[in-house]
Amino acid sequence: MLKIYYETNAYESALSLTDSIQHILKKDKQLTERQGKNYRRFLLYYKNLIKLKTHPDITCLSVYEKKLSSADHFRHKEWLLNKACELKNGIRKPS
Repeated sequence: MLKIYYETNAYESALSLTDSIQHILKKDKQLTERQGKNYRRFLLYYKNLIKLKTHPDITCLSVYEKKLSSADHFRHKEWLLNKACELKNGIRKPS
């Protein structure tokens, strides 16, 4: 659902859902520590990606890409990297 929200530019819905998921993760005792960490990592990078899409900044995007690239593997990391690359290609560097 989060990917759909991103692709359809439904950012308020996306951020609301990430907030709900974060609350659920805090209360869920069935997830392993590793699973919870992976979900939280995805949500952190996802929220930052939305910020970058709504307020494009080539410098911040480059920092985001470097941090994401060097982060331990987590689910949907490649999708986030692809979306960051799309954003970067859409932002023109100032002359």
